[in-house]
Amino acid sequence: LRQDSVPVTVEHQNAFKLEGRTLILAGKPDIIARPTGGDYLVIDEKSGTPRPSDIWQVLLYMFALPRIGAYRNLQGELEYRGGEKVSIPRDRLNDQTTVRIVTTMQMIGSNVQPKRTPSAEECQWCDILACPDRIVVETAEASTADF
Repeated sequence: LRQDSVPVTVEHQNAFKLEGRTLILAGKPDIIARPTGGDYLVIDEKSGTPRPSDIWQVLLYMFALPRIGAYRNLQGELEYRGGEKVSIPRDRLNDQTTVRIVTTMQMIGSNVQPKRTPSAEECQWCDILACPDRIVVETAEASTADF
């Protein structure tokens, strides 16, 4: 982007803190760019396998940054190590997405704890053996003379 003379800010320059009634949403987008005549572009660089949570992370940036008065007309983008780019257009942050973000933030900030839903994969590494939500998978074993 800089080679194309696009103004950019990176990491710590992009740090934000959005304070709500019950919690604070804070973050540091990797890159924010402003192509000439275009919308601001919030870019997050990823080194791993694409996951749905990557898109939600950028949507959270797109939700929060205009609310702190820093940026308007944000588009999003994910860039993966292999060169794959995933565009997240401004219209992905629609009313339904905003409601999901706000509802989740309200739940996180409340005193009501959601029911834990661990997986067998997670439980196998946990050292809290007395956990009431622990999932134990036992392999059934037997022998046969049939084969």
